[in-house]
Amino acid sequence: MSGQRQETYTHGYEAWARDWMVQRTAIEAADFLLPYLTAGMRVLDCGCGPGSITAGLADIVAPGEVIGIDIEPRQVEAATALAAERGIGNVSFQVGSLYDLPFPDASFDAALAHTVVEHIADPAAAFREVCRVLRPGGVFGVRDPDYSLARTEPSTEASREGLSLIQRVQALSGGSPSYAPTQRGLLLQAGFARAEAGAGVFCLGTPEETAMMPFLIQGWIREAAFVQAAAQCGYDEAALDRLLDDVKAWSVRPDAFWVLVLCHAVAWK
Repeated sequence: MSGQRQETYTHGYEAWARDWMVQRTAIEAADFLLPYLTAGMRVLDCGCGPGSITAGLADIVAPGEVIGIDIEPRQVEAATALAAERGIGNVSFQVGSLYDLPFPDASFDAALAHTVVEHIADPAAAFREVCRVLRPGGVFGVRDPDYSLARTEPSTEASREGLSLIQRVQALSGGSPSYAPTQRGLLLQAGFARAEAGAGVFCLGTPEETAMMPFLIQGWIREAAFVQAAAQCGYDEAALDRLLDDVKAWSVRPDAFWVLVLCHAVAWK
């Protein structure tokens, strides 16, 4: 992401984040785009992280080539290692920014951006750059959450406070935590000829699922970028610990439920 925009990835790149992200698959993360992918396509995965989604895309379009880019060299290293471990030969990874993709015009048949645009300040600029590198008729799929549409039950003052803090931290870190419902319009403004939008949900509603939340929240709020932004909102370490204790108490409740709306769009050049 562009340093000029002072954007920071608040999830960080420690083991907890990699272990969480590497569980993602193309079948789950890119389900809305998969009907438009065919064997032999050249595909770009924007913000590839540790590469598990990218690897799945490579299987789907083989023998076509898939390239994953990420702004963080450690993610590129992890993704390259994962592909080698799985013996996937039609995928490669490199460092790159969504604002300045290191490829010529009309280089790809398809592109994906899964939960990465939420972390940047100018989604429209990113969409224009993806449009540039797609061939005429190329297809682009984007998915991001809208944190303003997250909900926790039972709804308490503490849970509402925590959700509000997440949005404020994302915004202070240069992200766009509630832009996702505007994807269709932004894609058309970026030069795409046609765009379709939809939504789904990510939810935690079983004892096994809600038990994961303290692990995820603890890793997130310990990241330096999150701590720094939270301090600007008046939250010191003790205040963050208090919120974490509230999450732990919530996670073992038999009526605990958490839901986050995920917006997606598919656009054609």
